[in-house]
Amino acid sequence: MVFSSITFLLFFIPVVLTVFYLMPAAGRNIFLLAASLFFYAWGEPVYVLLMLASILMNYSFGLLIERARKAHMEKGRLRMHLGIITALNLALLFYFKYCNMLIGWINTLFRAKIPALSLSLPIGISFYTFQVYRGKVKAQRSITDFGLYISMFPQLIAGPIVRYKNIEEQLKDHPVDLVQVRLGLFLFVKGLAKKVLLANVLGGLFTEITSLPASSLTALTAWTGALAYSLQLYFDFRKL
Repeated sequence: MVFSSITFLLFFIPVVLTVFYLMPAAGRNIFLLAASLFFYAWGEPVYVLLMLASILMNYSFGLLIERARKAHMEKGRLRMHLGIITALNLALLFYFKYCNMLIGWINTLFRAKIPALSLSLPIGISFYTFQVYRGKVKAQRSITDFGLYISMFPQLIAGPIVRYKNIEEQLKDHPVDLVQVRLGLFLFVKGLAKKVLLANVLGGLFTEITSLPASSLTALTAWTGALAYSLQLYFDFRKL
């Protein structure tokens, strides 16, 4: 599910916003977590289990690191916990993102015939993997709030990487400010227009140019394709 899809615009986001603001504050984070996992499972029904495993793993090690700090344990113990969880996160990222590339290198360098793995890249794995420990805030003891921080659907599939300290208070309190709601809707519509009317159109032009045979490419066509791709990325990711 992408933000410019009919499913998201006409069904998912209206239902989520309506239920969120109608339900008691105590249950809002649980609902948002369930909605975020549903959003992710819509496109990645299997890999949502990977995300849940990542949430549980990082939550557990966060508590271990916090306990080690409070108990004034030797720095070696704290670094050991931090090293283990960092290695586990990077191992997951490497396996899904770079394993087949490594196999290709080995096959090329050593003329081996190792078959490539049947892997698809889990959506957003880079974003929720690099939400790292910096020792600036206390460990989150609510697994619901921690899971929501990792899986929050507005930033899950396209970023940016959000620092926990920037949203810690927002996970506890959900004030309804109509001025901010209007501003948020304006920014969303503005970004959606740039995505649909500019980025997608430029992306289509780039796709058409790259599908041309090399023999028919002129210098002007090649530069047009490069410019279209650059502008597509610009309008996809620039700040509003």
